[in-house]
Amino acid sequence: MRKHAKTGISRNWGPDDQPEIQLVYRETKKDFILFGAFASRFCIDYDTHSGIYDVCMMRRVLTFAGTLFAVNLLCVFALGQQTRSYVAYTIVTCLTEYDAKGEKLGVWTTTSYHSSTGDWRSVGKSGDYELASIYRRGKGVYQSNSRTNRSIRQMSHAPGCPLRTAEELRADPKFARTEDVLGYTAYVLIDRVDPEVVSEHYYVPELGGGTPVKSTTTHKSGARFVGEVVSITLGEPDPLDITGPDYLVIEQDPTWSNSLNEQVISKPEPEYPADAITRRVSGFVNVMVTIDENGQVLIAGARPGSAPSPLREAAVEAAYKATFKPILVDGRPVIAKGIIGYQFVLPKAVSRTNMRYGKQAAF
Repeated sequence: MRKHAKTGISRNWGPDDQPEIQLVYRETKKDFILFGAFASRFCIDYDTHSGIYDVCMMRRVLTFAGTLFAVNLLCVFALGQQTRSYVAYTIVTCLTEYDAKGEKLGVWTTTSYHSSTGDWRSVGKSGDYELASIYRRGKGVYQSNSRTNRSIRQMSHAPGCPLRTAEELRADPKFARTEDVLGYTAYVLIDRVDPEVVSEHYYVPELGGGTPVKSTTTHKSGARFVGEVVSITLGEPDPLDITGPDYLVIEQDPTWSNSLNEQVISKPEPEYPADAITRRVSGFVNVMVTIDENGQVLIAGARPGSAPSPLREAAVEAAYKATFKPILVDGRPVIAKGIIGYQFVLPKAVSRTNMRYGKQAAF
């Protein structure tokens, strides 16, 4: 894998870079499935010969609390695009996050609009802000954020999500069973992305069969993300629901930087959430950020399941306040993305109290 000498930016993957590519692919796939509860979902089409993975974002929930998208991001492998028509519909989904003890940590709702053209938009809210994933067939996959009034292309490859029949879903090696979802027969596929995470994705042939109508993700620790379908409405959505607000569109695909931490100019510490202190919650949060040519943060998000929800939200809020040196490629500043981390350590007085009574939070 070729890297920029100063920035650590990975570029120009080729056949000789297969081990590195496969590692990045596995990590990306894992994040997609975990996000899948919460960031828009994707179909990943991985070409092992060219060393390129194509992500066709699927309609699912967005990444709330600043979660970047990418969701489910979820994994259906597109083996080629069929000539069947896309189904126009609108689906409302509710996602509930539980900790290892079964305590409810948060509930989010997303609305996904699907056009017969193959375009779709999945939108939800994080606090006062609207977050959306937008799939424009033949043009690209975008993330929009009302916090910055920007719509940023994440990749240019968008051939259209796959369409699958009941027979094709049943023949999938991951097929487990069928279940009823609001009167539709859903085909449940189980994805074990690694020993610590198991996801169940529900596909409905009458709705295209290529993107799940809901997903449930369970972590080895016992933490869970449970999706439920609230409503499904057939028919072409309003064009504005597909395109979204008229934000400034950034067509440059973000360049990945492996060393974004080294480019930090200012990185304010997050505020430790009071409820996290009360519940004796600590941990480390990785936040993926996308920055502009001036080093300002455009999008920030933390993967659901990577840490308790209050810590993720605090870390994302802090990340939006960070500033960076511009990332340069061939001497020019570019839109870039990478990961920065935040460590949450309980105040000593709280920690000593926990040790005295032998208490430990489970997540």
